[in-house]
Amino acid sequence: MAKNQEEPTDRALLLDVHTAISENELRKQLLTTYKGIIHVHRCIDTTDNLKTPKQLVQIHFQSTKQAEEFIENGWIPV
Repeated sequence: MAKNQEEPTDRALLLDVHTAISENELRKQLLTTYKGIIHVHRCIDTTDNLKTPKQLVQIHFQSTKQAEEFIENGWIPV
């Protein structure tokens, strides 16, 4: 593997996910199309005491292959 390439991971980071969509709803929607999702985690801004949801969401898959397929296939609208 070339030095400048990242090693495959079993996770994907999504940007600009509308904050009105809950982790559970997002997980349900994703599971209708993608298999192997273990966990969906929405990042929370803890700099204020309100714990405001961010537009960043991390998806943890069972395998690196499933994560790669998700990234290659793109995003589904929810």
